[in-house]
Amino acid sequence: MRYLRTSDRGSALILAMIVSLVGAGMAATALAVTAVQTKTTARMATRERALTVAESGLDDVVFRMNSWAGGSPVSTATGTIGGDTYTVTIAPAFSGAAGQYTLRASSTRDHEKRGIEAVVSPTVVSPFPYGLSSKNGIVTSGAMATDSYNSKAGSYLSQRTNYDPVHAMYYAHPGGNVGANGNISGSGSVTLYGNAAPGPTGNWSSSGGAYVYGTTTPMASSMVFQPVPPYSPPIPSSGALGPSGAMTLTTGTYHYDKITVSGGNSLHFSGDVTIYVDGDVSISGSAFLHQLTGANVKIIQNAGKFTLSGGGLVNDTLDASKFTVTSATTSAVTFSGGSTYFGTVYAPNAPFTASGATNFFGAFVASSMTLSGGAFFHYDEALGSAGAPSGYRIRSWIEFIP
Repeated sequence: MRYLRTSDRGSALILAMIVSLVGAGMAATALAVTAVQTKTTARMATRERALTVAESGLDDVVFRMNSWAGGSPVSTATGTIGGDTYTVTIAPAFSGAAGQYTLRASSTRDHEKRGIEAVVSPTVVSPFPYGLSSKNGIVTSGAMATDSYNSKAGSYLSQRTNYDPVHAMYYAHPGGNVGANGNISGSGSVTLYGNAAPGPTGNWSSSGGAYVYGTTTPMASSMVFQPVPPYSPPIPSSGALGPSGAMTLTTGTYHYDKITVSGGNSLHFSGDVTIYVDGDVSISGSAFLHQLTGANVKIIQNAGKFTLSGGGLVNDTLDASKFTVTSATTSAVTFSGGSTYFGTVYAPNAPFTASGATNFFGAFVASSMTLSGGAFFHYDEALGSAGAPSGYRIRSWIEFIP
């Protein structure tokens, strides 16, 4: 048997002590690292929580803007989410007016501050995504045609530079699109410089050489038409309007039981004119409507027929957005004759019929459409980006240090 010498026993003891010290040091280091990691993880969680609260506060304020019911302008909003508070500044102060706003949302949790700056603005939904839009179907025949132009880029004539030798026709842009939730058909020498978009279960059918410049692919989903606002004239009716000779309506709001302009009579508009009509609107014979330069005319019809023939509408502004017809009627809307019409018609519950050699500049919405003769529809593309705000959306955002 071999025995350790005293010096050997001492060396082993020293080695054991060194090993113990190293182990203790490593354990202490591990504990320290774990503590740091735990603290870092906790701090990261705190920072993420602060950012989440700021984001939620931003979403909450956008929701409040979309639910605005009036009141004094608001420049600062606060709230609490899960026990944590947020503050959002709004510039300029929000009072319900459509526009662009800058929102700066911030939140603090355990001394950790996070913030988000966002730009919000309303989404604009145009009631005229197509030159011709129908809840049901569209039937075209004869020499009816469509194209498009952009009134923001100049006059129609300045953009009418394309020539189609096959159909011997000049046109502006190939954006004269027509859309329907049902079928679309064309017969005769119909020429559509644009797309013909039937509904998801509809189709395009043609005969006699009807031509579509673009596609005839059905829509992926049906169009949704906004209801006509409730009819609520702010003033009592002045009875029936039937001018004898020339009559001018100047800036103001008017209310009539019906409007009848016939024979050689005429109705002129100057300034900002809003007209409420309970029943029929009829322009016939050699009578005509005349919109003077600078005028802005809105006709709001509750029921009855809307008939425009004879001399039609003379629009000195040459701006379709300045003459609008909004109608809740379910009766016929009929345009005929050889006149020119600059304006829009929004009558989603009415059947629309157009015939003759009328040139239409603007856009039309109806329940159904029957278009024939030499009617030429020129869709103003500027109407596709115009409309009423339908809710604020975040357009861009960036994090900032509060």
